[in-house]
Amino acid sequence: MTQVKKKGRDSKNKLIEEARSLCDKFAHVYLLSVQNFRTEKMQEIREEWKPSRFLFGKTTVLALALGKSPETEYKKNLYEISSRLAGNSCLLFTDEPQDKVLTWFDSYTSLDYARGGDPAPETITLDAGPYKQFSHSIEPHMRSLGLPTSLERGVVTLIKDHTVCTEGKPLTSEEASILKLFGIQLAEFKLTVDCVWSNDGKNGGRFEEFVQRPKRKAKSSESVKIGKRKQRDENDDDEMEMDVDAPQMKKKGAAQKKKKATKTKTKKKNQDDMGSDGEGKDDDEKESNEDGQGDTLVKSSSPPKKAGAKKKKGKGKGSKKGK
Repeated sequence: MTQVKKKGRDSKNKLIEEARSLCDKFAHVYLLSVQNFRTEKMQEIREEWKPSRFLFGKTTVLALALGKSPETEYKKNLYEISSRLAGNSCLLFTDEPQDKVLTWFDSYTSLDYARGGDPAPETITLDAGPYKQFSHSIEPHMRSLGLPTSLERGVVTLIKDHTVCTEGKPLTSEEASILKLFGIQLAEFKLTVDCVWSNDGKNGGRFEEFVQRPKRKAKSSESVKIGKRKQRDENDDDEMEMDVDAPQMKKKGAAQKKKKATKTKTKKKNQDDMGSDGEGKDDDEKESNEDGQGDTLVKSSSPPKKAGAKKKKGKGKGSKKGK
């Protein structure tokens, strides 16, 4: 796996400087929302709109460059654009008149193949029957995608009607591959103009909104103070609850201590009883062992008669041989 270096503070500072320099260079700043972004299509638009500039980047960094509040904005009323920066959006810096910009982007659309995960804009159903545009070699691949196909006289045939996707549901990778295989383009690449900021010179900036977007809520110093007060109040409430519950907690602790003490006492008694029983058993075993040792000593004092008789017989035989 190739390791990709994270964009550090230097790249963010470059993006901030670039955005501010473009604000100084061009007369208008448009906020555009992007649907179904495609790199090739966007490159064509960049070439057509030169010398204007399209700026993509992290929305939080771009908002920081323009200013998140009236106190921190780079130019007057620029915070109106930064407060609406969210999702798939970009900035267009241009000197072209407003009428030209609005008419061009309203009329521009470009269809492309949908990708896995995109919601299906409509329901697509394939009819049963032969599809002569496909070669016989692709039929196993079509079956692997989930299509009910077969080869009939060398022609790829759909055995029954098949619903590829339903409206509103996200596409799977297999469904997107089927749509691309049949040449069905459902994704629409489009740029929508949401608002514009225009530089009026001495009077500052003029802001105009075309499509309503939810604003970002900037955290002011007052909101931070209110948040701290709420945290303090919550902590005070917790302390009050602890004070109220303190006597109950003490009672519970005392009861638990009593239970532990009784358990330890019962354990000690059981151990003492087991120890006394063990000592009695040891004494009985010792006495039985001593009695057994005495019996063995008495038995060993009287010699066995059979062994002695055998020895006498052996001597008699030897004496006869000697004679």
